[in-house]
Amino acid sequence: MIISDLTTTPPVLAFPVDYGNLAHYDGDRGAGTITDRTWLDSGSGWLKVAPFGFRKILKFIKDEYGNPPIIITENGVSERGSENLNDEHRSYFYEKYINQVLKAYMLDGVDIRGYTAWSLMDNLEWATGFGERFGLFYVNRSNPELPRVAKASVSFYSTIISCNGFPDPELGPHDCMSPEPEPEPEATKEPEREDSVSFLGMKLSISEAATGLNTTFALLIVAVFAAIAMTTLFFVKRRIK
Repeated sequence: MIISDLTTTPPVLAFPVDYGNLAHYDGDRGAGTITDRTWLDSGSGWLKVAPFGFRKILKFIKDEYGNPPIIITENGVSERGSENLNDEHRSYFYEKYINQVLKAYMLDGVDIRGYTAWSLMDNLEWATGFGERFGLFYVNRSNPELPRVAKASVSFYSTIISCNGFPDPELGPHDCMSPEPEPEPEATKEPEREDSVSFLGMKLSISEAATGLNTTFALLIVAVFAAIAMTTLFFVKRRIK
């Protein structure tokens, strides 16, 4: 996790490592690691669900490093075993963790600039391969086209995004929870007829162009008959001589 002041100071690391972009669970301050049996499990042996700890670590960063701007780039929970699209545990995870982020921002004054869920779809999880699934979307790997299927948590998470938080149920249905109306298809318009056409390099009305065409055709017929008459007269005179 990189912590940086976007205006005055260069980036600093929240943990004593020599490169950035590491998650908070990779940091080590020489303290022992303990877990409580009451914490919910996940599909990963190293990952326990303890939302209150998220707020505490955010508050710690604020106090320890002078409240730098924070962007949370990875937060999610895994599962193992047979695929279940009704992933209530993931909806529970995001509800509790995002609520703790909101408390850290609103109550503790932590300068949180952004949050992203991990992950959009099931992916390759290092040594465990595809056995641990963090995705909001299930990837059907038995199909060569790898179709993506939305899990139930997609609807829950998208509601939080659309409402920019948690709507108060006591206030009734909120506008942000209503699906956006689909746009009505535009009525097909008949092509408009042009009032003028181009005829012999001139812009004429349809009636004028029709008259001009008929006149040209008539003159052409007259010219043809005149040419025939002149040719016939020419040969007749030659025979008389």
